[in-house]
Amino acid sequence: MWGLLAPPANLAARLVVAAGEHLNGGPDPVAKAPVRDWDTTMTQVRRDSARLLPGSSVRPLLFFRYLLLYRA
Repeated sequence: MWGLLAPPANLAARLVVAAGEHLNGGPDPVAKAPVRDWDTTMTQVRRDSARLLPGSSVRPLLFFRYLLLYRA
């Protein structure tokens, strides 16, 4: 379900940011944080978290993020 909701929500957020930049005279000239493509699949995240943190759970969130929950 999140896979279907994330792209439209991401597009809507980008449109809001672009509109704000347009109204404020353009993008901020200050350097932005570096961003790189995601090269790890959710299956790999779940597998590695289960191996490193037994009993942990992983939930997908919007904007291509995830929540890893572990209670010792």
